[in-house]
Amino acid sequence: GYPGSKNSLLQQSGRAGRGKGHLKPSCAIMITFSAASDQFVWRKPNSLLSTGIDAPPASISETVMSGHILCAAEEFPLTGRLPLTCLLNESIQDETFTSDEILMGEGYHDAVNFLSQKCLLSRKKVKAVQTSGKVETILVYNTHPVVKSPWKRVSLRSIEPVNYSIVDLNHPMQSNRTDKIHDKSAVLDVIPYSRVFYHAFPGAIIKHRGRAFRIEAMESPPAFVGSGQSFGPSGSTDLAAFAKPTNVQHTTQALSINEITVVKQTRHAELNDSKAQQSVAGSGLVTVKRSVHGYKILSHVNRKEISRSTLQLPPMEYDTYAIWIDADAARLNEVVSNFNEGVHALNHAMVAVAPLILPCSSSDIDCDHSTYECTRVLLFDVRAGGSGICKQLYNRFVECLELAVELLQDCTTCYSETSRYSGGCPACLQSVRCDNFHEGLSRKSGVIIGAHLLKRLQRSTLGRNLNESTERYELQSSVKPKNVLIGRVSFSPQRKRSRFADVDDI
Repeated sequence: GYPGSKNSLLQQSGRAGRGKGHLKPSCAIMITFSAASDQFVWRKPNSLLSTGIDAPPASISETVMSGHILCAAEEFPLTGRLPLTCLLNESIQDETFTSDEILMGEGYHDAVNFLSQKCLLSRKKVKAVQTSGKVETILVYNTHPVVKSPWKRVSLRSIEPVNYSIVDLNHPMQSNRTDKIHDKSAVLDVIPYSRVFYHAFPGAIIKHRGRAFRIEAMESPPAFVGSGQSFGPSGSTDLAAFAKPTNVQHTTQALSINEITVVKQTRHAELNDSKAQQSVAGSGLVTVKRSVHGYKILSHVNRKEISRSTLQLPPMEYDTYAIWIDADAARLNEVVSNFNEGVHALNHAMVAVAPLILPCSSSDIDCDHSTYECTRVLLFDVRAGGSGICKQLYNRFVECLELAVELLQDCTTCYSETSRYSGGCPACLQSVRCDNFHEGLSRKSGVIIGAHLLKRLQRSTLGRNLNESTERYELQSSVKPKNVLIGRVSFSPQRKRSRFADVDDI
């Protein structure tokens, strides 16, 4: 299938020319799957080669950057604003050698300071030669001698600070003990905290290599963790969920509530032809609060609901970066049937087509899955602190919305003039993970709403004042620590239905 970016596609295709006889021509064949991005490429294969390679995201997650810097400092010293060649005894005029500061971007110094405070990097003064030939004294950083094999401290599977290991209680070394993990061979899988309560909550039925397991117990998460501490001497917070094999003839489905609050709006677009200022799109800092309050037991045969159970699990709350489009609910809610379902479908479609525009996957960004009183189409970075995907996507909002509407209109799998079904299929709407398990979707309403919003964006000021050099990324440049709060009470019972706070433009 489509790997998520043209860079990855070309890299994987290039493997065919390696080894003996590498000078001979080779052929790469891509087999498309049911994902929305795969189906789009299948219908329009020229889109793969009509443009150049993708640019990397504008901002790199602080956690990812810190892990890379920790490993890089083990290989060679970090030289900051000067290229590594400055440590040689002669001046080298070669533009192919770039400095660590330029390579890593604006978060480089914050990451180096963080690692130094954690005693993971050691520093010393050395003589360096500039490209002009002038000699000066600079500070260089190396991985601290006490840190052995730093790459072992950086997870390749998750950058979240809290992860759950699914442990088989029937493993001979575990022996039904739930106090801790007694042997790593008893671990079936590792799930990040942001998804564990959707899949591995107490009582959940999970599948592992064709076998069914029931989650019997799980350790409680800490009340507070830092989002940048997924490596180092303390490492990430690894917890355990204990499971047993089972032969039950049912499955489970989590019941969840997500609340998204706009904390600070950093950019916005207004209608050009409106006398009164009317905002149609924006971006900024949001707080995402996820909580699972119960689960449904479904028949393994026909997926019908058998019963429900309640759970008392701590919610997870974190800050991230988001972009949104005003859905013009005041005008469309009364004239478009299934308006809320249409907004939900449009959210799904925009997440599905994002990998066609930027080097990302549908697991890097998420959307608002609310189906009650929807007021805007909202996408946000899944990673706490933001990964930079949504910030870069804001500059191509119109293109993303155009592709989303085209996806909803031209789905060859579920589109039919006579069909009453409008819930989408794995080739369009259902390729995106959904907290509501793909319920409350309307492809037909999504097309109408998307076409209306597209006209509004084309008449707006979107595209103006997008100079990245004059605007700092709020999450990456903030001196405050970027934290994940678990169990913080921030919504009163009287405001359960309120998802958005009043914001002021800055």
